[in-house]
Formats: sequence, C-alpha cells, structure tokens
Amino acid sequence: MSGDRESAKEIAELAKEIWAECFGSILPPGQTEYMIEKFQSEKAILRQMSEGYIYDTIFFGERNVGYSAIKVEEDRVFISKIYLLKSFRGRGLAYERFQEIEAIARDLGKPNLYLTVNRNNESAIRFYRSMGFFVDDEVDKDIGGGFFMNDYIMRKLL
Repeated sequence: MSGDRESAKEIAELAKEIWAECFGSILPPGQTEYMIEKFQSEKAILRQMSEGYIYDTIFFGERNVGYSAIKVEEDRVFISKIYLLKSFRGRGLAYERFQEIEAIARDLGKPNLYLTVNRNNESAIRFYRSMGFFVDDEVDKDIGGGFFMNDYIMRKLL
C-alpha cells in the first residue's frame, strides 16, 4: 500500500500542473481546482486504485512527465486518464502509451477501448481521432459544486 500511496501522491502533484495547463482556458473559473480535488487528489487516486483503476506514470528519460489510468471492464477497456506536461506533448509519448494500452486490451481479449474527453478540448479530440477513435456519444454529467462535465464518449474498435 505504501507504493500506491507514494505513486498517488506523485501523480496528484503532477495532475495539479497538467490539469491547470489543459483545462484552465476551457472550463469555468473554479472548475479545474474542484475537479483536481474531486478526481485527482491523492485520496481520490487511492480510492480509484481500490476500485480497480490501474495508474501508470509516463517518463521521458528519468523525468516523470505524465500519467495514465485505465480500468478493465467486462468487454472493453476504459482509458480514464492520459495526461502529459505541455512541454512534453508532441514527442510520441501519448502515442506509445496508447499502443501499450491497446496491447493490454488485445491480450485480455477486449474488443474495444473508450474514453471521455471535454467537448471543448479540440487538440485532444484531434489526437484521439488520429489514433482511430470516433465519437460514439456525448454526456453532460453533474459533478457537484455547480459544475458539469460536458464530454464526448469516444471509442476505438480493436
């Protein structure tokens, strides 16, 4: 458990920086901070780990520059999170992580992947499309605090 706690703490610190970069300009004031506390605090990450989410860090050389989280479901794999520091985007790191996740899904016999993405996150949507994902649905989810997540559900068939 101490390994999980150390990992969760490290990821939570990284999430603060990455989420501010990713969402600061596309979410209403206060929502990014609210979501970090609700979904990416050390406590929230530990809870997700206990619920079967598999977190993994992304390194560039010796430096931790991002992270991902997946959850294996009955007939598919949910890519819950994949985030990189802004200065490390465009170097193929996310592409490599997606390839690893696809390999896991294939090894487990899961026929598709899915993820959610904010409908205003145009660069992420473009990247996911380039990886073979398509918009399958959209959802508006009340996350409390007067905030909503307005997302596309994107899917990729393997």
